[in-house]
Amino acid sequence: MFNDLNQLLNGKMQIENISLDIFKALNLYSNKDGYNKAAEFLSDTNSLNGINIVRYGKNENIIMKRIDLDNISILDQFNQSMIAF
Repeated sequence: MFNDLNQLLNGKMQIENISLDIFKALNLYSNKDGYNKAAEFLSDTNSLNGINIVRYGKNENIIMKRIDLDNISILDQFNQSMIAF
């Protein structure tokens, strides 16, 4: 569910498994409301619209490449954006 976030925290802070306490410390979860919108952005799959990346040719009528990054974590969107261009 949060594999991208888990990999990031493992690589940067040597946190092997994300516990509920870590989500609470990051203000991604509360006992009252559960996971918030920020947690949904970080979730590996979600129902949120992502980003659309377009590389134009000589003008905006010529599209050389288009990538739609929807329903994936914002971390994965960033990584795929960096790879694409």
